[in-house]
Amino acid sequence: MDTPFTSTSTGTGTGPTPETVTALLTQLRATHDNYETMIAPYSEEALHRRPAPGEWSGVEVIAHLADLDLFNRTERYNVILNEAGSDAPTLPAYDPDARIAAANYQALTATDALQLFKTERDTVVMLFEGLRPHEWARIGIHPTRGPQTLFEMATTLAGHDQMHMGQLQAAVGTAV
Repeated sequence: MDTPFTSTSTGTGTGPTPETVTALLTQLRATHDNYETMIAPYSEEALHRRPAPGEWSGVEVIAHLADLDLFNRTERYNVILNEAGSDAPTLPAYDPDARIAAANYQALTATDALQLFKTERDTVVMLFEGLRPHEWARIGIHPTRGPQTLFEMATTLAGHDQMHMGQLQAAVGTAV
């Protein structure tokens, strides 16, 4: 995935530049508001409509973003930062469809899904704001992408947010 963010080093302890971190954090902070603006014109019914069997509603897309932030923070980012005795811990896999089904996010209102996302995103951004350059350069072994720095994972998260904007637009675009 192409990204505007670059690191001065991968895994050597030097981490990304302060300017790239600032740009990334600005983008991550803005995502909630962008989603809130995007869904404002739509009814609750439209935001709960699934465009096709097996596809997510707009509410489920937003709740997924919150769920992924929570999962990454607790199961991946904190492991990378805190796991003793391993320079590159193996990170757990994430199954979004299973998690969406188990959590029944479809039962949330759009407002509740947005608030859940805001809470989780604010927590992730606060974690990131406290990182030092060498912490951004710490590596975890992602189950599908292999070795990644924490900065690379955060950058992927920003791209993931953008990808799901298209999915949400498609979901509500089917609501007439």
